[in-house]
Amino acid sequence: MKDLLMLAGKRKGKLIASCLLLILNAGLAVIPFLLVYRLLLGLFNPPFNLWKMWYLVAAIPVVYIIANALLICAYDLSHRAAFEILYEIRLRLGERMVQMPLGYYAGKNTGEFETVMNESVERLEFFLAHHFPEIITTIFVPIVLAVFLFVLDWRMAIASTTLPLLALGVIIFSGIRWPEMVEKYITAQSMVNSTIVEYIQGIAAIKAFNQTAESFRRFQKNMAFWRDSLFKWNEETALPFTVYQTLITSSLSRGCR
Repeated sequence: MKDLLMLAGKRKGKLIASCLLLILNAGLAVIPFLLVYRLLLGLFNPPFNLWKMWYLVAAIPVVYIIANALLICAYDLSHRAAFEILYEIRLRLGERMVQMPLGYYAGKNTGEFETVMNESVERLEFFLAHHFPEIITTIFVPIVLAVFLFVLDWRMAIASTTLPLLALGVIIFSGIRWPEMVEKYITAQSMVNSTIVEYIQGIAAIKAFNQTAESFRRFQKNMAFWRDSLFKWNEETALPFTVYQTLITSSLSRGCR
């Protein structure tokens, strides 16, 4: 994450502003629950103030409108920053490629450069425009909600947060080997993409010099490596994600009862 944020350069301001708006959105997301709680307290503890009840009912959609407006502004800023960063990175890559000696390109193929310039750079957009803001929301909404629950009733808060915390522990513990698996998967995917682009772009030369079998064997080998890395990733993450999902839904089902 640190390396990706270093690429932001002058666009860090927009990303920081997007995060601040999302933090405000996380705080506002809890307010409707508090308003409903106050509304129920008033209804089940007569005599109640009718004007106060209407005030609480009217405040709920207003809070949702403000929260959604903040969310739209936050994602607008993150997307603008992300695409500006991608533009600058591609320019820097192009300038760097011009400066490289010809010997550097001897062992490379056009598919590798196509993958780097298009797909590898494009993947940054998912993190900068989507994942980074969602990480902020994912962190702050549960924290604010947990604080809200502890203020209301510490016993209810402990009952509501124990299973999600256990589920989070399962994911953290199982995620120790994820960087290695992700690296293998990305490497395999890059090899497949490069081979596909090279094969399609050079199909005329491949046919002319009767190199179809060799080129297809290389493509098949890279596809098998990508398939095996994907299967291994799914096998190793199946049990942790099953346990995680079970714990999360158990918490929700108990709350519904």
